[in-house]
Parts: sequence; C-alpha cells; structure tokens
Amino acid sequence: MHTVPLLFGIGLMAGCAAFASLTQAQTVDTVTGTVQASRNGREIAVAASFEIAPQDELRTSAGSEAIIRFPGNGRLLLREDSRVEFNRGPARGQTLRGDLVRVMKGQVRYASFETASATIGIRGTDIEIAITDGSVGTDPAGTYLRVRQGFALLRATDGSEVELRAGETGTSGEPPLVSRGLGGARPPAARVAAQTSPDLFKPGRLDAAFR
Repeated sequence: MHTVPLLFGIGLMAGCAAFASLTQAQTVDTVTGTVQASRNGREIAVAASFEIAPQDELRTSAGSEAIIRFPGNGRLLLREDSRVEFNRGPARGQTLRGDLVRVMKGQVRYASFETASATIGIRGTDIEIAITDGSVGTDPAGTYLRVRQGFALLRATDGSEVELRAGETGTSGEPPLVSRGLGGARPPAARVAAQTSPDLFKPGRLDAAFR
C-alpha cells in the first residue's frame, strides 16, 4: 500500500482557521541522539539552536528525537526514525499559506499556543501524527492523526475529510472495499478510527520536555 505524506500548515492549518504568517526561522530547541538536516545537497548535523531554513529536511535515527520551536511558541516533537520537510509558502497544488511541514515518515507531535504577537495553529491544540509503511498491530499501513487537545481536520487525497476532537484518532489509509452488487466500492478514505493499537503512538524520551 502506498502511504501518502501528510502536509499541515503552521501559519495556516488545513481546514481549521487562519493564523498569522511566520517570518522568523524555526529553531531546534532540544536534541537527543543523532539528527541530520539535508540542505541544498549537504548533510548537516543538527544540535540545539540550529535554525531551520526553508526546504530543509530533518531526519532522526533510531533512539533520536528533536524538539523544534516556532515563532509564537508553537512546538514540534520529531520522534525517532522520522523524516519531515519544511516549506515556506504554498506547496504545488496546495492553497495553504504560511510555513508548511510535510511529514514524510514516522511520528511527530505538534502543540500550538497563542501569544501577544502571534498565533500558531489553534490555541491549546495538541496533535500527534503517525505514518506507517506496514501494519502496526491491528492497524493497517496509512496516515493517522490523533488529537490530544483542541481539534483538527484530516483531509485525504480523495477529497474526503473528517473533523477530529480531543480523544479521537482519524486515518486516511486506504479503506477496505465494501460489497455493492457484483462490484465493490470504497468508502471515503478519511474516517475516524474506532480503535488503534497501543504501539501506534509511542511516547518518547523528550515528551516530558515538550510540555
């Protein structure tokens, strides 16, 4: 099964609301283990205070994590064996504006806050994203979004979407065929996951520092 990377906006979060554009650099706050950045064909070792430039790709190895801070105090926790891309401005075929993060692999956690000078995401939003290439427990390969606090909208590539509240998990993995006469039909790809494996969203070493 092909797993589609998940794109979400820091300046304007998909399907949720409009927020202030970001003009300052994102900064790596904390690193544990080995984290690498790809920039213009160069590989750079990432440490605390590293400033992320547009088009940078960050990767964590096994046992490694990083916390990234955005202007306005939004935070992204990049868990082990994960890969994300940072894109300033609209991506091709997208209508989002602001700073975009494309989760290519693995798992991230994102929390947003509002300050006097900027609004990042929705105040109090805390979400986790997991992208799996193979099944995890009873969960098939796909993209999963869990809302810990606040709400979020998950939009699948077929155009279907589902709004998720605190405590809910959505998925945009390929749904199973539903019998319809001699043929079969697929329900919308975006849907609420009734139950997920406890191994799907694993806490990491930096969760305590993320609060």
